[in-house]
Amino acid sequence: MGGEVVGPKAKATANGDVTSHPALAAKPAIHIIVLGASGGPKENNVTALLVRSVASDWKRGSVIGVDAGVHLGAIEAILRDTQPPDLGKTAALPLPHTLTTGPFAGFVLPHPTPAQNALHFHQSVVEGFIITHPHLDHINGMVINTAAPPGGRAKRVAGLPYTIATLKTDIFNNRIWPNLTDENNGAGLVTFSRLLDGGSPVLGEGANRGYLEICDGLLVKTFSVSHGACIEQHTHRGSIDDGTTTASPTFPGGGLVDRRRSSAPALAPDAPPSSSSSSLCVSESSASFLRDAATAREVLVFGDVEPDSLSLSPRNRRVWREAAPKIADGHLAAICIECSYDDAQPDDCLYGHLTPRFLMEELTVLAWEVRALLAASPTARGKRKRAGSEITVGGGKRLVPAGEDAISPRTAVSRSGSGGGGGDANSPHLSSPTARLSLVSGGQTPPLTVWDAPPPPLPVPVPAALDTGGEVAGGELRGVKVIVIHVKDKMNGGEPAGERILRQLRAHEEGARLGCEFVVAREGGSYYL
Repeated sequence: MGGEVVGPKAKATANGDVTSHPALAAKPAIHIIVLGASGGPKENNVTALLVRSVASDWKRGSVIGVDAGVHLGAIEAILRDTQPPDLGKTAALPLPHTLTTGPFAGFVLPHPTPAQNALHFHQSVVEGFIITHPHLDHINGMVINTAAPPGGRAKRVAGLPYTIATLKTDIFNNRIWPNLTDENNGAGLVTFSRLLDGGSPVLGEGANRGYLEICDGLLVKTFSVSHGACIEQHTHRGSIDDGTTTASPTFPGGGLVDRRRSSAPALAPDAPPSSSSSSLCVSESSASFLRDAATAREVLVFGDVEPDSLSLSPRNRRVWREAAPKIADGHLAAICIECSYDDAQPDDCLYGHLTPRFLMEELTVLAWEVRALLAASPTARGKRKRAGSEITVGGGKRLVPAGEDAISPRTAVSRSGSGGGGGDANSPHLSSPTARLSLVSGGQTPPLTVWDAPPPPLPVPVPAALDTGGEVAGGELRGVKVIVIHVKDKMNGGEPAGERILRQLRAHEEGARLGCEFVVAREGGSYYL
């Protein structure tokens, strides 16, 4: 349960565990702890991350949860594996005690038992949660843990307005769960923060514009993404208009081809969701950039998400455009993104999720955005630079974060096991198989960066607009760690789903040559970035 602890300079111990601490790494800025890595169907290991700024140490309110399918019990399980068994019972192990191993290394334990220390951590160190979307496997722990003894202040729960509205009306409604919020005369144990899609233009200055301080040392900017089509024909934010459609360009040879039905419309690839009435309903999710206030280093964490090429409301391109300059400047250290099924899963049974081929398709769009940015203006990447080495990518130069090789080394893993779960066509998620339809015109389509349609996957001939005189293409995502989450366990006794997905991703990467490193998150895993 203790998991792997990974940093830019991970160190193997005598027993084969991989450990890393900020003192051993090349000044990591952000620390991610994986409390839950799976997308089900088992309920004990569903999606939950803890994120903190390393500069904030383990101060009060310095940790934010991103989703909370599990929470308090998972923290206790990690502490049970990593704190000394006789803590506080002998003179050799007095209290308080500072942990030296495991994901919580450096945290001071005031109590003798894991349960007491887990509650203390939850009450004092965890500021609250960012909820990507309100499906049960992402909120279960947060909701149930509101029954824990309060710590003297309300827990902050942040999300896009649709998520907060759903939690307020469908969960904390005195029917599913008591109204423990500070709204509608509730008990006041939970306080909601409604995040603006794309960030608030009045918050922050310069590079921090649009970011909201979410806990001590961390800022957040959140974007809406799509998570499949709802089974029932009803409307909510994210539903899209009926209207005329136009055919979408396609790319031969397995390119990023429009896979949607021509009988129904879709939004432009990077357009925000429509608020008008329609029978075409899209399940909402989100992706958040978390920025370390001290160093400007960032991680990008997705909730459940489907590929734009299958979506009724494709919105991932907006996120990739936001991410591209951060990669060019060497600030984006990692992307946590789901890959629920392996490539054997049929397109019409994805239920708003990704497979390795579609994850690579999305990352290819990101790579082309980075390449287009560098080709258009190699020097116009802003002034937010930190120590690092420059590499040549598609004719332009970008920074690789300090402590990282130009091509990321494979992360060492200390634990055996599945690393998550596998796919199942009978997913319990409230999203139906995504329909196939063609790209829309109808609304005003935002201008594309260089091309006029979604780009094909790499490697392909470089378009004339991006031809930089013979520079070798590829490597646009070097230095970026892709942490795969939400793997669904098939529970069939075969090859562990996480291992199969990782193998398929690495096979795709051999052809695409994007340069990123893939790792599959494991329960209890820990990453210094």
